[in-house]
Amino acid sequence: MISSIITQPQPGDTLTSDTSFNVSVQTTHLAAGNFVNPTTSYYTAPQDLDSNGDIIGHCHVTIQDIGSLQATTPPDPTKFAFFKGIDDAGNGRGLLQAVVQGGLPPGVYRTANKAETAGDFLEWLGTAAAATLIVYSDGSQLPNGAVGFGFAVHRDKQSLVQGSGRLGPSEVFDAEATGAIEGLRAALRLGDTRSAVVVCTDNLAVASCLRGNPADSSQDKFTKFQELATSHGNVQVHWIPGHTNIPGNEEADGLAKAGCLQPEPPEAMPSLAHLRRLARQQSRDAFKAWWSTEAPGPYKTLNLEATTSCPPELALPRATLHSLLAARSRHGDFADYHERFNHDDARLDCSCGRRKAPEHPFYCRKVPPRLRMRLAPSPAEAIHHAVGKGFKAFVEMTSESSFFQRICPRH
Repeated sequence: MISSIITQPQPGDTLTSDTSFNVSVQTTHLAAGNFVNPTTSYYTAPQDLDSNGDIIGHCHVTIQDIGSLQATTPPDPTKFAFFKGIDDAGNGRGLLQAVVQGGLPPGVYRTANKAETAGDFLEWLGTAAAATLIVYSDGSQLPNGAVGFGFAVHRDKQSLVQGSGRLGPSEVFDAEATGAIEGLRAALRLGDTRSAVVVCTDNLAVASCLRGNPADSSQDKFTKFQELATSHGNVQVHWIPGHTNIPGNEEADGLAKAGCLQPEPPEAMPSLAHLRRLARQQSRDAFKAWWSTEAPGPYKTLNLEATTSCPPELALPRATLHSLLAARSRHGDFADYHERFNHDDARLDCSCGRRKAPEHPFYCRKVPPRLRMRLAPSPAEAIHHAVGKGFKAFVEMTSESSFFQRICPRH
């Protein structure tokens, strides 16, 4: 399970107004750097794990103006002074950062992660008028590509109306939009023209489109939603974090999954988002097929896969990345390499007395025992994994032992 804590700014910190600053989040069990822009390419799949068993995904942080240090009113969960999805891999050891460009105006602010934002929404929900209609909507996609939507209309914490359905060749982005408009229609059919209607979705891009910035995919649904909202006159759109035990959102999620199991509508046309994903997938498949035949020999040995996106290794400090790439390519400060090119002035041995080699850090007796790796199930397999897909282990061992600076320096 993913866990996170905001380490910067610290509680009570005073920052200079209108000046850029960093927000740092320390995470565990998250393979970060896998961000998807929902506006253009949103699609879902079963939760994936990397080779270390960490969840592949991304993180986001929010900053809200709470007015004062003695605030007793829950902040509005739809209004943020800053919202940022962190789309890089951080330092490779779980530390992620977001830059607040230009800073914030003078005020009292609170940083929050996903769970805290969900708590704010539940507090707000407790203060909402009893007559308010809350529409929860969601979309889902099965591994076989079936896409469904679901919605639930609540009043005073009671579920009044539910609905679900199946779409044609589409993406979750389209299903989220469909769930929102069908949920709004269901709420308006209740006939209470005086009650406020609040539509809640856990997709920030969809929430933005519903508020008046429609995307090109499912544009007709967003436009129709805005027409219905205008005709009623008292419709709001709230973003809420998904999978945080908000009852209405969990209900809509279950309905959306049930919608995926319904028959596909006859003569359904594919959505623009779906066609875009197919085009990208075909490109990735062609690239993967090329890599399977053209990958360099050492990379095949390490079971390294090429990617058209930014690999997480590039988030490493430059000197650390140099050491990792040298170990992978076997081109670097190694005895065999220096002898091959007649580097007469090169230092061929580590300070421990052994010859420099890509595998040497895993055997060097000067590496503290607490930092040494267990070479199982076999030394070759363990080393290949640590230099390849499990590079975090190589980085941790060589960095914490100062291996290339103190134990086995170049000169």
